[in-house]
Amino acid sequence: MSSDIEVAAKLRDAKGSNQVRKIRQEGWIPAVVYSSIQETTPIQINEHDFELMLSRHGSESMMIGLSIDGGESTQVLLKEVQHHPIDGHVLHVDFHAVDVSKKLSVNIPIELVGEAKGVVEGGVLDHPMREVEVECLPADIVEQFEVDVSDLEIGDNLTVADLDIDSEKYTILSEPELAVASVVPPRKLEEEIEPEEGALEEGAAEPEVIGEETEESGEESGEEEEDQ
Repeated sequence: MSSDIEVAAKLRDAKGSNQVRKIRQEGWIPAVVYSSIQETTPIQINEHDFELMLSRHGSESMMIGLSIDGGESTQVLLKEVQHHPIDGHVLHVDFHAVDVSKKLSVNIPIELVGEAKGVVEGGVLDHPMREVEVECLPADIVEQFEVDVSDLEIGDNLTVADLDIDSEKYTILSEPELAVASVVPPRKLEEEIEPEEGALEEGAAEPEVIGEETEESGEESGEEEEDQ
């Protein structure tokens, strides 16, 4: 649980696009706190402090202690962070107030650790699945699951069903047959395979000599001049 992470916020009155743009220019990020038991709360958080906090953690799904206008810190789930498509700056943040006694579904990143045997032998490690969806209590949310791939050889696959995750805390919601990691053979580049010297493909045309004009080509060029 990331309860040691604290974020300070202020209530936000600005709601229109022009006002929201203004608070961004002043170094604030517009955000919202959703709750199933009370009305949605619009807030704003310091851009520099929030982006610095994100850079120190490997996941954007985490529990955070949120304090609004200096009030008591309450646990919320950092649910969604919207980034600018070009410069990557945070544009908007969604927080969800949670009941710490009820399970919820979250996506937790997968971090591969160790050096696969197949990679040592020349294979390439493929990591198609970067996060897994699980159901757990808010207190059990972690920044990432570490998965050891040391035993993977060329041709081996690691699926969701193979993940060593505490089943007492986590219920895996992702499809069990999905591939998390695999070691594939090295690819051979076509340009590395050169034909034998002097070898020509059967039926290949002889090279054309520049400047040598056949009677047929001369006739065709003459006809074109007349058409012009």
